[in-house]
Amino acid sequence: MAWQYFPFVKGQPITHLALNELRDALMERGITAPAAAQRGTPIAPYLASIRLAIKSSIGIGGGTWYCLDSWESLSNYTLYALRTYTGPSSYADGCTRLNVFTFCLGDGITDWQHGHDLSHDAMNELYAVLNAMTSRQYTYVNGNTDQTSLGNRNSYVYGQTYATPSDALLAMAGKSFGSTTRVGLLSAIEVHGGLVNGNPQYAASQNRGWTWQVFSLPAFTSAMVLGDCVVGRLLSHGDPEEHANHALSRTGYIGLRGISGSQESPTAHDVAAAFGARMSNEQYPTDGVHGYDDVEFWLVPLSASLASAGYWTMVCSPGETAFDDPIASGISEIMPAPSTTQYTGYEMSHFGPWAWIFNLSLSKVA
Repeated sequence: MAWQYFPFVKGQPITHLALNELRDALMERGITAPAAAQRGTPIAPYLASIRLAIKSSIGIGGGTWYCLDSWESLSNYTLYALRTYTGPSSYADGCTRLNVFTFCLGDGITDWQHGHDLSHDAMNELYAVLNAMTSRQYTYVNGNTDQTSLGNRNSYVYGQTYATPSDALLAMAGKSFGSTTRVGLLSAIEVHGGLVNGNPQYAASQNRGWTWQVFSLPAFTSAMVLGDCVVGRLLSHGDPEEHANHALSRTGYIGLRGISGSQESPTAHDVAAAFGARMSNEQYPTDGVHGYDDVEFWLVPLSASLASAGYWTMVCSPGETAFDDPIASGISEIMPAPSTTQYTGYEMSHFGPWAWIFNLSLSKVA
């Protein structure tokens, strides 16, 4: 149920019922709470234990608790990462990181202001901080976070190479995907080569895959995924490699899918592409270069069951229609004339570091 005893007014007695309401707020946020208060429970040490539990859960550097301060649309909102660090605010993970007490209690305040008294102000600052703790980043309990590709094909046949990038891509398109595991890019088409002993020699390869994570969650109302995404074409050469970005030759996709109720995970590319319910399928058009961009998805559960407590699996993939036709990658157009410098052209779509933030379904929130 909603707050019953908060906010406190001057002269309001601190009863065991009010203490237990703070305890309830901790518990529904997944924070270890003290035992239930009884009549006669010492108030000061009980409040001290709640303050300690809150600060420990938020942490000095933050990254666990977030607050959605304003919301206009999927692309117009203000999200803060809460922390107890007393230094300047910073920007990371797609949002501003700032001191939770500054955010809740006012400029210049970086810690509890009434940690040693039993006033209504002492109760209300606990109430204010808990109200800000509405969204939480949860760590996965199982999953693959290494961007591992589970499927690879290439145009090599006992070292055979091809005279043009187009020939290499065409030869590769007729091959089946094997079970070769390749760690690195989530999904990519590559053409590499140049002059070898005065002759143009090219080869092509393609790997595809997905990442997945299983979370153990309380009930939540929506999920936000923050991170760096790469969808694009580029040409590289040299050691260390030099990269030149090129506009996409076709629409690129990043797909996010989810399923609740089990720790099920995909075992093949086609299974991953149709896994659970589609939460988002972001499109990257051909009107510009898409490099390492900060990408933010708000995912609204598609059904009540998806928002319920329990296990929830998220799958990240290049989208349902990405890279269906390697010939359409446009890599041949960006490859330079054959030279002794070895070049590699890519069309790629993959995830970088991601933060998974769940907007909790809470009763103890104003």
